[in-house]
Amino acid sequence: MPDENPLVNAWGDYGHYRRTKHWYLKAFVEPGNTLSMLHTDENRGWVDICEERDYVFEYVLEDLKGNQRTYRFTVRGARNDGLLAEEAERERARMASGARLMYDRPNVVQGPGMELRIPTGALMKDDVLRVRIEAQEDGVSNRYTLHDDFFPLAKRATLMLAPREPVRVRSSVTLNLRGDMWAARMPTAGIRRESGIWANAMLWPWIRWLRNASCFLR
Repeated sequence: MPDENPLVNAWGDYGHYRRTKHWYLKAFVEPGNTLSMLHTDENRGWVDICEERDYVFEYVLEDLKGNQRTYRFTVRGARNDGLLAEEAERERARMASGARLMYDRPNVVQGPGMELRIPTGALMKDDVLRVRIEAQEDGVSNRYTLHDDFFPLAKRATLMLAPREPVRVRSSVTLNLRGDMWAARMPTAGIRRESGIWANAMLWPWIRWLRNASCFLR
């Protein structure tokens, strides 16, 4: 069985967990989540509250030893056209604020000195990537902010970063993401090397999540 830990991370509220260390699981399954233990009907756990009436929910939670806990609550449906219009406008503005990512196809996002390649199957749902760029004085590359929150990927994405100036030859450099570090492989083909200097090169680290931290090479 392939490693499904990234799919578990995506099933939970991963951003909330990273901020608070409290783990909550979603009561619905996003369209790109293929976690094998999840089984739903065609609604995938979503409930459409579309009538002015009470909706009674009942959750039955069971652990591996058969212990159960039942939780019931009621949601009252009330029509509010103004609130619906405001939420629809916020969602339109959010989707127009950056690069649109589609969960069911490969995505490529480019910016000055960077290229992000996300393979099909890495995203759980459609989203928006708002890349912010700033110069990093002590880094090889610029500093990039890739996402507003912690955003797990089910597959590794390739983040290509260009050094602002030619860098000396070495087997790896360090990618910093808010205290986390990855070794970045140096590409071996199509690169011009002059006297121990990498020229016109892109440095290729692999990443397993997008996040609200800045990343740069040094």
